[in-house]
Amino acid sequence: MITLGSALWLGILHSTLFAILGIAAYLWLRRRSPAAGALAASSVLVVMTFVSALAFSPWPRWDLPSFRVVQRTAIEPPARDPAPAEGRDPIPRVDLAARTGWLETVASLFPSMASVEAHRPTAPEPALAFGSPARDWRSWLAIAFVAGLIIGLTRLTIGLVSMRALRRESLPLVDPSLLELVEVLRAEMGCTRTVDLRVAPSLSTPATIGGRRPLILVPSEWASWDDDERRAVIAHELAHVCRGDYLAGLVAQMGLAVQFHHPLAHWLVARLRLEQELAADAWSARLNGGAGPYLSTLARMAIRRDDRRLRWPARAFLPSQETFVTRINMLRTDHADRHARPSSLMRATTLAATVATGLAVAGFRPPLAAQETPARAATPKSPVVQGGVAPAPVPDDFDPKSVPPETRMFFEVRFAPLISRADWGPLVELLAAGIRTGDGLPVPLTVTQQWIHIWEDVRLGSGQPTFLAPPSAVITRAIRPQDWTAVTAPMRGPSREVKHRDRSYILIDQGSLPKAAFLTVDDRTAIMGREDLIRLMIEDRSEPSSPHAWDNAWDRLTRGQVNLAVETRWLRRQLANTSARINLDVIAPLLERTRACAAGISVDREVVVDIVAEAHSTDDVRTIVETARAVLTLARNAMPSLREKAEKPELVFLAGSLAALVDAATVEADGRFVHLRSRAPLDAAKLAEVAAALNRQRATFLDQTAAANHLKQISIALHNYHSRFDHFPSPVVLGGKSGKVPHSWRVEILPFLNQSDLYNAYNFDEPWDGPNNIKLLDRIPEVFRSQVTKGKPSTNSGIFTFSGPATMFGIKDRPTVSNVRDGCANTLMLVATTRDIPWTRPDDIPFDLNRPLPDLFGPGVEGTPVAFGDGSVRFLKRSIEPDILKALITPAGREVIPSDSY
Repeated sequence: MITLGSALWLGILHSTLFAILGIAAYLWLRRRSPAAGALAASSVLVVMTFVSALAFSPWPRWDLPSFRVVQRTAIEPPARDPAPAEGRDPIPRVDLAARTGWLETVASLFPSMASVEAHRPTAPEPALAFGSPARDWRSWLAIAFVAGLIIGLTRLTIGLVSMRALRRESLPLVDPSLLELVEVLRAEMGCTRTVDLRVAPSLSTPATIGGRRPLILVPSEWASWDDDERRAVIAHELAHVCRGDYLAGLVAQMGLAVQFHHPLAHWLVARLRLEQELAADAWSARLNGGAGPYLSTLARMAIRRDDRRLRWPARAFLPSQETFVTRINMLRTDHADRHARPSSLMRATTLAATVATGLAVAGFRPPLAAQETPARAATPKSPVVQGGVAPAPVPDDFDPKSVPPETRMFFEVRFAPLISRADWGPLVELLAAGIRTGDGLPVPLTVTQQWIHIWEDVRLGSGQPTFLAPPSAVITRAIRPQDWTAVTAPMRGPSREVKHRDRSYILIDQGSLPKAAFLTVDDRTAIMGREDLIRLMIEDRSEPSSPHAWDNAWDRLTRGQVNLAVETRWLRRQLANTSARINLDVIAPLLERTRACAAGISVDREVVVDIVAEAHSTDDVRTIVETARAVLTLARNAMPSLREKAEKPELVFLAGSLAALVDAATVEADGRFVHLRSRAPLDAAKLAEVAAALNRQRATFLDQTAAANHLKQISIALHNYHSRFDHFPSPVVLGGKSGKVPHSWRVEILPFLNQSDLYNAYNFDEPWDGPNNIKLLDRIPEVFRSQVTKGKPSTNSGIFTFSGPATMFGIKDRPTVSNVRDGCANTLMLVATTRDIPWTRPDDIPFDLNRPLPDLFGPGVEGTPVAFGDGSVRFLKRSIEPDILKALITPAGREVIPSDSY
């Protein structure tokens, strides 16, 4: 079960991993210039906060294969691994439960899962006893986080108030020569922003504050500065204005208020402030005769400075005495002459790479243990009789209009028409990979007929709504009858049966989270959602249902495989309450003058889109039509640019399909209703081809991610082996009683991968394919298994080293760290690739300086993960130059290899 504390803990893990990657990128970029370092530090800080926030969202999720991380740092003698206790699974299982309500608590943003038992009316299960769990460390973590967040935001607010007070307390500076100097330097630096200059008696150092109206503050001692000092100070502060450093620092402080608990966030903020100062120093030095004269000027000013300390709240926004001294020390040794500003391309690339890395890291989550359970042949159940009257037969599809009247929006996906198309197998596979049916019930997508998410109004004082929060309930309808008890078997946990009117449901206890419930409607339909909503559904089944605001629009909709209906007033309220800044000016008339909207998308031989909007009155229809046509005109004008930017064939196809739909769209009025319709031909074969390509890209990403993790674990094992025996294993290790029977290094390091049982089962007196050892192929550890498998899991190795005298493990004397003259960080140790070599066979990738290079890359991939001698895992591009690859493989070539060359 995932609680608020668990979400915070997951956010900490995600932000830590991302911060480590981001700091590595920052350390590399800062070598170019301080400005590049400041760009990297600020980008990492912003995305680090965003990554932490994504822990509260079900998106993104990369459903990667599970793996074990080797945590041992010291090596123990080879010993047999203890067997797990009887009846106990040695690997922790993930408990699943229903998604809870989304307005009661922030923690319900997680699709938390717990155990349920489907209700059988003919033979009810006994209720499960449970109690109120004690508050664990996750609850205390959540309390501590909220308290720290309040303190951090309070500190930030006080700091901003102090800046405002400092602006009010400052005095105008009317010295003509100084004001003229400001204008001259603005022209030289290309600064187009208007800058005000004032005196701040409380400051002992110059400073720049304000984002929209920048203000340069100078201490009262400015009159004692000579001309060189005035020019150096003004140029430095104008550099801050041109670069927008105050706003960047403000955003960093906001991120720090959220990441107050993280030491890496504090370190990044400190480095950002220092890099901003160094970047301004570099720019100012260029305008003041170079680094030498500029440094002398700063040194003279430092001697005359007093020791006045800033007020505590203002220290987050203003430079301190310590920062001033640090700048002087660093200018004497580093960055003194590097003033290059990052290009627009570099800024865009850095931001895009940072966001992409953040999303990739945020997608690593605990796996959801949902798996397909074959439906058992059972005697169909009789419908539940309510009030002594048998209900009408259940229609083939679940009618969305039968949901409670409080439902303000619902989203429906009808999978059956897609699954029925044999030529759309890749598309169904893509949907199965991208849509997590675990948001409701663990019914496989291949047997799911209909999937409905519903959102309803806020009740019972549960607080303000949050846009894009999880649905209040998820309705799942299967193609064929299901044994719901078996389907929900993977969701075991505390639960009990509750009677309400003439029906029963299963109540799921989630500790501190609001209770959720599971209701069986019939043998093909079940609902998972908030308990109060489930109770309302039971009541609505025995009473006449009230109409919904979107009923009329829904009745006039041409429905497809994907459908949506929403009450517009409710939608406006959600958009107003969201913290995201969404510009709604263009579509404001659509939201204000419509009562409800419904939309449907159908995909077959052509794509058909139908959107129906119901106006409040006939007078509003004209405004809605004009606004919709204006939006379509803007979209048509944007399509050529979108198609030009599409590079990959998949994106070209999708952009072309979207452009065809926009071009064919029409808007028509029908009484109080407005229809937007569009249809465009669909190349089904091309759609299947695109889906297959996206599936391949996803599979390659998953394979390479798993291989990178395996490389890291094996690298740790190799270094632990080195710590134990003072050398690495050779590619071929001689052993057995005679000391002459070869076996692979992969077998040799098994004890250091927690595989002592497998190591002890290997017979070192016979070859790898001997009668005993050949039986061990199927017991291949996952860290060695090849990621490219067809049908039966492969017993071939997917991890190899290089063999030969000119390789790291082929050094004539025993391979040790000290014998790697090029440095372990510059020498390849392991590579993840595909070869037809069983994992126990003592065979790797031969390498000879006088022969052609071996092929390290599989078909259709742009590169492969590799591990260097220091244990770092990087991505080796297919486009690497042969000479560079040879230099990376050799351990003592003394080559200088730029890190961006591979």
